[in-house]
Amino acid sequence: MQFSAYIMLHMVARKGIWVVMGIAALACPGYAQEPKTVSTEEATQHLTKRVPPEYPPLAETAHIQGSVILEITITENGKVTGMRAISGHPILVQPAMDAVQQWEFEPFMEEGKPIAVWTSIKVDFGLGPGAELRGKYLEQEVECSKQIQIKSAQAEAVCKKALETAIKLPRSFESDK
Repeated sequence: MQFSAYIMLHMVARKGIWVVMGIAALACPGYAQEPKTVSTEEATQHLTKRVPPEYPPLAETAHIQGSVILEITITENGKVTGMRAISGHPILVQPAMDAVQQWEFEPFMEEGKPIAVWTSIKVDFGLGPGAELRGKYLEQEVECSKQIQIKSAQAEAVCKKALETAIKLPRSFESDK
């Protein structure tokens, strides 16, 4: 690939299009670094803003529930890009993607520098008893993680609230605890 980029650069240079040559040199795949793969658990620990998905009215009427698994890339500054659905009911996929697109993460660091990472994320859609309480717990969990990361004096109190909410979750949300 580097050889073909070299040839392309020289062909472009002969035609006198130096700007294109410079862009091609910057776009050369050999210079891009692949995102590091991190676990879902590690990604969740870096989550600083979780936007819950909007339940599609049709899915709610039809009592469609379940999980959507997404593969995402998180940039060096903690923004979500490069998303694709791995599994989930088709009617739930787009709302899950719309929500996760708004999520924010504390940057992942390697050797003191922020890096892009790749991970998979599970977005759950549930109806019935406990669904609203689960949403409250997930918000509290993110706030707890944020307080711990910034070493806030309020971390213990915030995390205690999240724990108290988790204890109240029905068994159907046991995996969230």
